[in-house]
Amino acid sequence: MKKYSPDIFKTKILGEKTAPEALARFLGKMDSISHQLLVDHWEGKEEVEAYPLVKIITLTLSCKFILGTDNPERIARLVSDFDDVTLGMHSIMLNVPGTIFYKANKAAAAIRKELLLVIKEKEAALATGEPLHDILSHMIVITDPSGKHMPEAEIADKMMGLIVAGYSTVATAITFMMKYVGERPDIYDKIRAEHMEIAASKKEGELLEWEDMHKMKYSWNVICETMRLNPPFQGTFREVLTDFTYAGLHHSKGLEEYARLAVLAFLHNMVKKYKWEVLFPDERVIGDMIPTPERGLPLRLYQL
Repeated sequence: MKKYSPDIFKTKILGEKTAPEALARFLGKMDSISHQLLVDHWEGKEEVEAYPLVKIITLTLSCKFILGTDNPERIARLVSDFDDVTLGMHSIMLNVPGTIFYKANKAAAAIRKELLLVIKEKEAALATGEPLHDILSHMIVITDPSGKHMPEAEIADKMMGLIVAGYSTVATAITFMMKYVGERPDIYDKIRAEHMEIAASKKEGELLEWEDMHKMKYSWNVICETMRLNPPFQGTFREVLTDFTYAGLHHSKGLEEYARLAVLAFLHNMVKKYKWEVLFPDERVIGDMIPTPERGLPLRLYQL
């Protein structure tokens, strides 16, 4: 594989884009996207399935942060494809029709095709001088030591890998957090009190800020306990305690911080607007590597 400079994705740039300063700038967008999608999908409904919307929200956040796009039609097309790719990562590598791996390969091809379109759009926007601050924009403009840009196909593959990493695991953590909190009104009350105190300190329409996240200590403890009971990715969890470089690859603690902010921003908007109960507490959990509620976690909503 061609060697790129330390400014390329696989070393330094990802750490810079997921540093606290970059995430702090993106936090308001996380807040507004979570709020708007809850309004668009659940406003006025009494019964909903949590898991499908949570997947849309997490994929929308990933695409906005990584690609700089949150086109709802594009996101809707990609959700099932990313589901198939995630399942295929843990399947037998048998590429014949009817297998999970075959379906995952088809989904990956569809994602690459969509990502190449996004790259073309981004290149056109960059050519006009439009300021762009997402990871994809940096990948497009950065060059290797000889001055050559990374091939579009390689950029698309790296973007797909990044989005997969920030999609299913975050969606699973949020979904099971909603299940456990929905079954424990006492815990819900403590979480809501914490978030309403934060909301009361803000002006009308003011979005979440970095300092607000440090006030969500009880909420984060609940989420951590949820992940202990139901690890979002079975058998392979590792925590990055600090940024480090190994064999030329930069591993950033910022990726974990991104997941923390995404979960807390969603929870903040959820408890401000709704109380909920789980309709099927004994719903079966399926999936060997990625636990998934079989019915999509149906909830009864009570708008506050």
